[in-house]
This record gives sequence, structure tokens and C-alpha cells, in this order.
Amino acid sequence: RIMALLVGSVSCLLLVLIVYFFAVVHSNKGLILNSFYRSLDGPTWGAEYTFWATQAAPVCQWTGVRCNGEGDVVDLDIDAPMAGSFPTGLGELQTLESLRLSSPLLIGTIPFDLFLNVNLRTLNLSHSSVISPLPDQLSSVPLQHLDLSETQISESFPDWISLITTLEHLNLRGTRMVGTIPESFYELTNLRSVDLSSMLSSSQLTGTISSSIANLRSLQIWRSQLNQLTGSIPAEFGDILELQELDLGFNKLTGAIPSELGNCLSLQSLSLGQHNSHDGPGLNGTLPPSFTNLRQLELLDLSGGELSGPIPPSWISLTNMRMMSMANNNLEGPIPNNFGEWTRLEDLILSHNNLTSTIPRTFAKSITLKILDLGYNRLQSSIPLDFGTNPFLEELYLSHNSFAGIFPGPWANATSLRILHLGGNNLEGTLPASLSSLPRLASLNVSSNRLEGTLPAIPTLTTIDVRGNSLSGTIPDVYGSLPSSRRFFYDNSFCSVPGWCNENCDNQECIPSSSSSSSLSSSSSSSSNSASTSSTSSLSSSLYISSSTSSSSASTLTSISTSTSTPITTSLTMSSSTSTPSSTSISTYTSSSHLSSSSSSSSFSTLSYLSSSFTSSSTSTTGTSSATVVNVNVKFEEGYAAPPAVPIPVDRPTSLHFSSGEGAQLLKLDFNA
Repeated sequence: RIMALLVGSVSCLLLVLIVYFFAVVHSNKGLILNSFYRSLDGPTWGAEYTFWATQAAPVCQWTGVRCNGEGDVVDLDIDAPMAGSFPTGLGELQTLESLRLSSPLLIGTIPFDLFLNVNLRTLNLSHSSVISPLPDQLSSVPLQHLDLSETQISESFPDWISLITTLEHLNLRGTRMVGTIPESFYELTNLRSVDLSSMLSSSQLTGTISSSIANLRSLQIWRSQLNQLTGSIPAEFGDILELQELDLGFNKLTGAIPSELGNCLSLQSLSLGQHNSHDGPGLNGTLPPSFTNLRQLELLDLSGGELSGPIPPSWISLTNMRMMSMANNNLEGPIPNNFGEWTRLEDLILSHNNLTSTIPRTFAKSITLKILDLGYNRLQSSIPLDFGTNPFLEELYLSHNSFAGIFPGPWANATSLRILHLGGNNLEGTLPASLSSLPRLASLNVSSNRLEGTLPAIPTLTTIDVRGNSLSGTIPDVYGSLPSSRRFFYDNSFCSVPGWCNENCDNQECIPSSSSSSSLSSSSSSSSNSASTSSTSSLSSSLYISSSTSSSSASTLTSISTSTSTPITTSLTMSSSTSTPSSTSISTYTSSSHLSSSSSSSSFSTLSYLSSSFTSSSTSTTGTSSATVVNVNVKFEEGYAAPPAVPIPVDRPTSLHFSSGEGAQLLKLDFNA
């Protein structure tokens, strides 16, 4: 019985001691964290940190605290407006494995006692204002993750980092470090990710990247953009077979792109765009055919150099590509047709090169492509009409090429389009009315083309540039709210310019319509309408060419073109406006490619069209006349509208356009003066 009582007493005592021990431990942990809270203006952290002040719950339930199964604090992750000097005390939490403190108001140096913790694996003080020098004891901590990004560290590349041989992930992005990367840094063979990117022009790394980079065989991510690194790209990067991301952009690197990079079969992102080529030669040479092997590549930026030669056709195997930019180089030759068939491609930027040939139609039909920039090249032929029916495309830049033909359209289905830049080409026709219905179109640039007709009102635009065309009519008031720096209308033939448009506008004198023209319009429209049939729409328009001389001054029809595959029958009649012409000769021509006439007052030359039949009647008149009228009768399916009759001076060329109800240019007639 005595022994039983003794055993029971000992058991109770042990239980009391255990409870007391845990109470003390909890109390110590709570006191340490509470002291940390009070030292850094804890009451401003927010209501979620209330337990840090009241200690009314076990420490493991406090916001930002994570414990292991034994109740030991192993992780502190505090994202709050901590203000003040970094306090001591956290070093007493010997079980702490991870410490993340993010606050720009946290200042001072990291306290010495923190580095007595042999269990600390992760230290993240990003976006704080801790400064160097860091204590030498940091090298004795078996850190694996060190993140000091966007801190106030301002010194040469710290040598003490090379002493942390266990380091796997290093982030020094946006610090104030300067100088070169020491050779000892390349001895950290456990490194898997490195970010040395700069964010300040006054704090940038210089020098070269050593060929000793090959020692980092476990490296998966290397970022050192926005620095002043020089020299060539080490071919030894090709020895790092686990490399997934390489970003050397915005430096002053030179030389050729090493073909050895084609060995990095795990590479997903490659950014070598320098953008600083105006300060030096930049990258040169040709595009490596070995990149064909990079089947996992999703992002490729090679912009801003002096790369030349063609785009390797074998690159069509890069089917995982999401974004490709090779702008501002000297690339030449055609764009591979298969690029438009990539099923993940979202952005393709090839502007400011010497690319030739045509735009692959597959781009216009892509359901993934959002941004296409092919501006400032030497592309030619016509712009695929399918762009106007693509509901996924958001930005289209085709300015300053050699595109010709009718302005593409309609655009009613391009509901995601925000930017349309087609300036600096040889596009003809009118601006489709369907542009007005696009819900997101914010920027339109069609300057320096050969466009005619009126300017549609597009209420969503924040920038418009139509200068350098032959647009006429009035400028819609919807553009009156735009700043003058975002609207450009000059070098056109607008008349009745609104009063708000006192900058970047022209005010040409309106050409009045004569009474004879009005009567002829009525007569010709009536004649044309009578030619319609029940199965087709008969579209008619009259083009007036003012002349006070003989019919030998009348304009000459030089070409007829269409951009539709719909069969079209077009009848043209040229006649004098006099009611009793002295003589008349009429001839009719049918041809698949050419029309010709020996008439003294008119002649037909090359015909370009896609219709299955074409019939022309030419009537010439001798004698004196005040005008020549061209009656045009176009027959095809319902739903299309003829252009209005317009008076045209005889001293300059002009064109007559037919378009669909959605604005698609279907037929164009060119007249020489």
C-alpha cells in the first residue's frame, strides 16, 4: 500500500512537472513573440494579430505562426507593417526553420542571435529596409533559401554568400549591389535558382558571366536582366541540362547566340533580348537551328540585337511557344507558315526587321493569338480578310510594310480587338463602317495609305491617326473629346471641319455638286435599277467627272478589282451628258482577265478580279460636253449597298468602291484623269 501511494505521488509529480514545463515553454515562446510584436509597432499590424498582443490562445494558433507536432514553432510568416529596428530575441526559438518578414518599415541589420539557430533553412526579408553589412555568422547557418530582394543592401557582390555552401535558392533582385560576380560564387554547386536582376540604373552588376557557370549543374533558373553585363553568352550554359529559365535580357552582351543552348532540353523560357543595342553592337549572327530541339520552350525573346538571316524553317517544331519576340534585328526572308498553327501561341512580335513575302493566313485564323506585331518590315500582297472575323485577336500591328489592295474587312466579329495599326502601307478603299461596332477598339492608325470615303464614328477610340489619306466629308464629333495629341486628321480632304478640331486637322474647301450632276444622278440611278432581276440585287452608283472641254478630256477607266469570291456581273456604261450627242458607238466585251477598247474617249486596260463572269458595255461620244457619267451596275447576292454618287474633279485620279453592308470592299474601279 505504501509503495502504491509512493508510485501515485511520483506520477502526479511528473504530470505536474510536464504541465509546468509546457506552460513555461509556451510562456517563453509567447513572451518572445509578444516582445517582437511590441518592438515593431504591433498594434498597427491589424486585427488578425490580436493574439500576439493578448496571448489569449496557444502560440500555435497565432496568425503567421506554424508549429510541428510537438508544438514547437518552426515557421514565422508575417506580412504586416512592422516598423522599427530588427529586434533581438527570435534566435531563442531554436526550432525555427523558416522566417519570412516583409515590411518596408523594417530597418537595421539582422541581429546576431538569429544566426545561432542551426535549424534555420529559409530566410526571407524581401521588401524590407534591412541594410548591410550582414553578420559573418550567416555563413554558419545551413540556409537553403535566402531572399533579400528589394532590400537596402548596398555593397559589392557580398563574399559571404559564397560561404553558404548549402544554398539552393538565392534572390537578390532589386538590391543596390554593384560590381562583378566573384569567381567563388560559381562554387555554390547546390544552387538551383539565382535572381540577380537589377531595378535601378545606378545599381547594376558589371563584368562578364564566367564560363565557370558550368559548375552549377543543378541550376534550373538564372535571372540577371537589367544589369550592365558585357561579353558573350557562355557556351557552358549548354552544359546545364536541368536549366528551365535563362534571362539575360537588358544587358550589353555581344557576340553570337551559342548553339549549345540547344542542349538544354528542359528550357521553357529564354530571354536574351538586349534592347541596348544603341549602346553597342548587341547580339549578332544567325538564329541557331539547334533551337529546334527545345520542344518545351514557351517564351523566346531575342529582340534588340543585330541578328540576321532567315528564321529557320525547322523552328516549326517549337509547338509549345506562347510568346516569341525577335523585334529590332535584321532578320530576313519569309515567316514560316506553320507558326500560325501553333496551338498555344499568344504573342508574336517580329517588328523592325527585313522580313518579306506575305502574312501566313494561319495567323488570321488562330484562336489563341492575342498580339501580332509585324510592323516595319517588307511584307507585301494583301492583308488576310480573316483578321476581321477573328474574335480572339486583341492587338494587330502591320504598319510600315508594303501591303496593297482593298482595306480588309468587315470587322464586326473582331470583338476583342483593342489596337489596329495599319499605317504606312498602300491600302485603298474606304474604312469599313463595321469598325464602329467594335466594343473594345481603343487605338486606330491607318495613316499614310490611299484611303478614300468618309470617316466612320468609332466611339470607343482613345487614339486615332488617319493623316495622309484622301478621306473626305466631315470629321465626326465623337472625336471631339480626344486630346489633340491623340487625334490626327490632317493631309486629307475633309471639309466642314468642326470648331473643336483646331489642331492636327485640315479644312479643305468643299466641292459643290452642280445641278447637271444631280439630274444625271437621277437618270442614271433609274436606268441602273431597271436592270435588276428578282434573284439578285442590282447595285448602282454614278461617278461624275467634271469637264468643260470635249469628251477627249474624260477620265479613263484603268482597272477593276474585287476581293470577293462571289460571282459578280458588272455592267459599265460611259456616255456624254449631252442629250443629243452627235455620234455614239457602243461595244461590249467579256473576258476573264483583260478588257480593251478602241473608243476615242475611253479605254479599258488590265482587269483584276475573282468573279466568274464580267460584261462591259462602253459608249463613247464625240462633241462638247460638260460632264461624263459612269453608270455602274453590280449584280450579286442580297445584303450589299452601293456607294453614293460623288463629284470628282477631272484633274486627278479617283476610285469607285462597292462594299457589303458590313463594310467589306467587294469591287473597286480606278479612273485616271
